[in-house]
Amino acid sequence: MTPNELLNDILNWFATNPNAKPTATITEVTIDFSERFGNNKEIWFGNLKVELIKVVQKLENDKYIVPLGGNSESNEEEYTITFEGIVFNSNGGYVKQKQKETIAKKLKHVETCAIAIGTALAGLYALYSFFKEINFCNCN
Repeated sequence: MTPNELLNDILNWFATNPNAKPTATITEVTIDFSERFGNNKEIWFGNLKVELIKVVQKLENDKYIVPLGGNSESNEEEYTITFEGIVFNSNGGYVKQKQKETIAKKLKHVETCAIAIGTALAGLYALYSFFKEINFCNCN
């Protein structure tokens, strides 16, 4: 799973569960799906604990989720998706954004090549005109 796919999955979960209150605990990172799967069902991310913290921080920094205010005694923070997050998710999320950036980068490369070729052709034509003007060659 790529980082963009992981970001999309977590953001999509927030978008499809607007009434749920997932909790990212600093000491034991989990997303609590209790409102979706029952009170004692949690998905543990095992080796992805640190990565999940980073994902939640990224989503918060991008303003797609916001903290609701957590329990300071247990170091838990509850998050909810913002309207901007809902719109971003419905437009394809991070994966679609990456695809758009890749396409834009390729188009920029094609544009740069076209400008280089056009400049070279203009230079050749200028040389041709110059040599024609000084009668260097018998060009008609």
